[in-house]
Amino acid sequence: ATLTGTLADNKGKFRIEGLAVGKYHLRVSYIGYKVREVAVELTAQAPVASIGSIKLATDVIAVEGVTASALRSAVTVAVDRNIYSTKNMPAAAGGNTTDLLRNVPELDVDIDGNVKLQGSQSVALHINGRPAPMRGEALKNFLQMLPANRVDRVEIVPNPSAKYDPEGIAGIVNIVLKDNVDLGLSGSFSLNGDSRGRHGTSGNLNYQKGHLTLFGNVSLNLNASTMHLVDERQNLLTNPTTFFLNDVNNDMSGHFSFFDGSAEYKLSKLSTAYASARIMSATSDMTGLQINQILNAARAVTNWYDWDNENSFGFGNSDATLGMRRVVKAQQHELSAELRFTGNGQDMSQDYLKRFLTTAGDPSALPSENGLTDSNTDVGEYSFKADYMRPLTSRVKLETGFKGALRGTDYSNVLERFSGTATSPFSTQDSDYNYDENYQQAYALLGSQFGKLGVQVGARGELAHTDFALPGGAKYDNDYDNLFPSLNVSYTKSQGVSARFSYSKRVDRPQPNMLNPGQPSADSLNLFVGNPLLKPKYTHAFTMDFTRMASWGMLKLSPYYRQTTNNWDYFKEVDARGVATLTWKNTSSVTMFGTNATVSLRVGTKANGFLSFNAYRYERDASNLNTSYSGDGFRWDLSANGMGTVAKGLLVQGFARYTAPQDMPQGRISSTVLTTLAMRKQLKGNKVSIIAAVVDPLNVFEYKFETKDATHVQTSANHISIRSMRLGFSYSFGKPPTPTIKKEDQQQPAEQPQIR
Repeated sequence: ATLTGTLADNKGKFRIEGLAVGKYHLRVSYIGYKVREVAVELTAQAPVASIGSIKLATDVIAVEGVTASALRSAVTVAVDRNIYSTKNMPAAAGGNTTDLLRNVPELDVDIDGNVKLQGSQSVALHINGRPAPMRGEALKNFLQMLPANRVDRVEIVPNPSAKYDPEGIAGIVNIVLKDNVDLGLSGSFSLNGDSRGRHGTSGNLNYQKGHLTLFGNVSLNLNASTMHLVDERQNLLTNPTTFFLNDVNNDMSGHFSFFDGSAEYKLSKLSTAYASARIMSATSDMTGLQINQILNAARAVTNWYDWDNENSFGFGNSDATLGMRRVVKAQQHELSAELRFTGNGQDMSQDYLKRFLTTAGDPSALPSENGLTDSNTDVGEYSFKADYMRPLTSRVKLETGFKGALRGTDYSNVLERFSGTATSPFSTQDSDYNYDENYQQAYALLGSQFGKLGVQVGARGELAHTDFALPGGAKYDNDYDNLFPSLNVSYTKSQGVSARFSYSKRVDRPQPNMLNPGQPSADSLNLFVGNPLLKPKYTHAFTMDFTRMASWGMLKLSPYYRQTTNNWDYFKEVDARGVATLTWKNTSSVTMFGTNATVSLRVGTKANGFLSFNAYRYERDASNLNTSYSGDGFRWDLSANGMGTVAKGLLVQGFARYTAPQDMPQGRISSTVLTTLAMRKQLKGNKVSIIAAVVDPLNVFEYKFETKDATHVQTSANHISIRSMRLGFSYSFGKPPTPTIKKEDQQQPAEQPQIR
């Protein structure tokens, strides 16, 4: 029988007291090692016995599998980011990634797919920790077509350190795709669809054996949407005043295919080589009817014409990475280097018929106009980066690295206009440009921990050169050198209670299409003119984070302050003829301050949810252009999400967001309400999932905006119905290999545990 026992300390030492004189058998055991017994005798002359060192031999063990069941919290707070698990989000059932981002409480995604963080649209979107391989409209199209069920989690980094690219004034949104779900041979297959005509299928396969790990995924989706836009613009420069009415109806359908794969090979215990590739292609066809009317002060029609148009759109993207990393000690001593290439191609063509109508609506009495637009955009980028970290002392860690990037954009656009049945165009407009960018960056970070206080300070230096070239020899060069410092100070008062202060300088560079001054347009009343003199804008960002974590959940408060210099905004001007011109202009500055508060609650292992509130105020100084463009405003939004297990394998979830109205440089955006209800049933040991979701069940979503200045007043209502019923099915297979502990020789290595 066992009389007594004890546990050894972390050095393998132990002491047993209170034993009477006699003979004993000491039994020593440790998980993964063979049990050993030692004879010990205590006498009156020797009541204390020292048994010296005892070496244990390893042993093979078989451990019965243990399944732990708990509902994972939807939000996790890490050192420098908030992590949102998207597996159970309603949009994951048949939605796209843009739908998914609308369900993340810190993000605000407008009707056009623009992502905002802390009130700013200047957000750096990353995929799997790397900057997205496309920008602008191409990136929005990609997110609107990428299936939501390909996303594992969304990470919000509101104030990144100098280790990251400085682009994105409001911070980084990192979209992490599902990858290498299991080891061994495993995979999954899924189907989804909704009542709006969006259907898709995807499958992935994972394989691991020895030093080799492979992953591949293929997705195919069919997309469809409708849009109804109504504009009314009042021209204030005419006397008496005139009105312009615009009514647009569009129907779109297309397909999206996506492949991504990766391979890793372990070269040694410390070094791994890896490669990844991503290929995406999409096409869409859109038919539309646009009715335009010009009215006098009595709102009687004086001119009337409509557009009947057919559009074809094609987009392709390729992204390839080759790299190697050496990990001596994870997150302490690492070296990595990678070479990356990204290429994007975009083609768009439009055929239109413009019919001039009489006030009675008769198109036959007046001549018609036919037109053909053809545009092509090709973007290629090569980049190389290397990162190195290692401890300098027992307390101080150094992180340093280099990145160089070359990016080139070639653009062409031709518009031909024909009168009636003529075969020769009466007008030909074209627009071409080349935009080359060259960035060389290096950074260094020093981090240290002083008890409960952690400090990280660093800077990223940059040499940048851009060259915007137009036909005829016109060139706009812009060379600028920058230093982007960062500071991060954290304090952990006790377990679960922490605070953090961070500062960083960020940059937002204009996209090439914002610089193009010669965009062809067949609509003589609505023009876009780019600004080739547009400069980057810079932001100094300060944030504070206060976090309290407990068994009931989490409370997080994050006030922030940002000051942006050389800010640019989108402006509309209307002349006396009623022609509206849109362009980008640099303004003096914008100051923004606000806070984000998130409460995450857990009810045992069966239910959890969060409530997030974000509010901010901004002050705009545009006195360098016009004092009427200066001003201030306030906006807030509230999000709520809850999910719980109501029966074995059955999960229900609800999400709601209210976004208050917002004042803009020349107008105001209306409030919006987004709601979603969903449920998921898991079968066959969670290998089969059936998901159903209803988006906007009460059909209350709408989006309106107004612009005005001394030249015009315009109101717009975008009637895009997002109400839909979604269904999804997925099946996963495979089982990871069972780990074992191999038998060792009797000669044990020095690091084997010893009991004294």
